[in-house]
Amino acid sequence: MKIAFSIFWIFITVGSLSAQSISQTIELAEKSFELGQYENAASFYKRVLFFDKSGDYDSLTVEGLAWSSYLSGDYEVSSKYFKTLTRMKEDQGYELMEILSLMKQSDFLNAKRSVLAYRPANEFGERNRQIMKSLIDFQLGDYDRAKEGFLKLDASTDQLEDVYKAVDKVNRKTKMKAILLSAIFPGSGQAYSKHYKEGINSLITISAFGAAYVFTITNYGIVVGLISVSPWFQRYYVGGMNSAADLLVEYKAEQFDQLYNQLVSEYAGMIQVNFE
Repeated sequence: MKIAFSIFWIFITVGSLSAQSISQTIELAEKSFELGQYENAASFYKRVLFFDKSGDYDSLTVEGLAWSSYLSGDYEVSSKYFKTLTRMKEDQGYELMEILSLMKQSDFLNAKRSVLAYRPANEFGERNRQIMKSLIDFQLGDYDRAKEGFLKLDASTDQLEDVYKAVDKVNRKTKMKAILLSAIFPGSGQAYSKHYKEGINSLITISAFGAAYVFTITNYGIVVGLISVSPWFQRYYVGGMNSAADLLVEYKAEQFDQLYNQLVSEYAGMIQVNFE
């Protein structure tokens, strides 16, 4: 009887300590969140989510983890838990936050699927949907569809026109032009995408091997030049053309990212997220 009572007392004590520990961890999470220590807050919320088998703190913990993860820049985790909140509370505000989290982590394909599945309940929701869909279309390279979407918004078009003038300018640059320029004059293909240092290096390297080839065939004959120098010259000459094409792709990606950020600064402030 004494042994049975001892075991019972141990279970009661452990259960009490566990409950107390979870409540204390919740307090630590909330305090960290208030202080702006979002990574610490997320860590505490994860601990509660793992150890709380009662489910008493589910809603509070999931919401805290979603927001602290979003504010700490862990958008992969925040998108997961905002999606969970959408199912738990059926609140479109969390659905929007899920889409924003996907956009923040550059998962634009899944963001596009989510925004197409989003069914706004009012005109503000429809406006939010249009803004996010247009930004996503732009980042996915569907510039015409994105522009159509932006023009539907009641906003100044001056910034939009400037962005699309830049889009047209960037789109006129092609890999074929970069390759042809590099073939005609080594280094110019790299300069075409404003990689001037790489262009100078390419010009110097190819010129050096060109001079070595001329020197070799002049002093030792064509055969020796073809065998000893020509392969190196061709390697760097062709490599320069390939490099020009690759650098142009990199340049265009950087330019479109900058233009996307300009659109975000122009339109993202118009998104209104409300929670019921």
